[in-house]
Amino acid sequence: MTRSYTDGWGVYERYIVPEQHPVGEEHTQKIESKHLNLRTRIKRLVRRTVCKRRTPGRWGVGCALLPESVRRSSC
Repeated sequence: MTRSYTDGWGVYERYIVPEQHPVGEEHTQKIESKHLNLRTRIKRLVRRTVCKRRTPGRWGVGCALLPESVRRSSC
């Protein structure tokens, strides 16, 4: 079963079944923390690869882990 956690905006009532639509902010931190953790880890990876530029092996590994769009501009 899929749940949609939203604010109480009326348009959601038309498209989401009420049993699957809890309204409120109880789960906001759990949902948003996933995005925050991903952003933090990407920033840490970039920071570490910039600091280790003089070590070719580590620089190559760090570059390989970055998405293609970021890799084109930094490697």
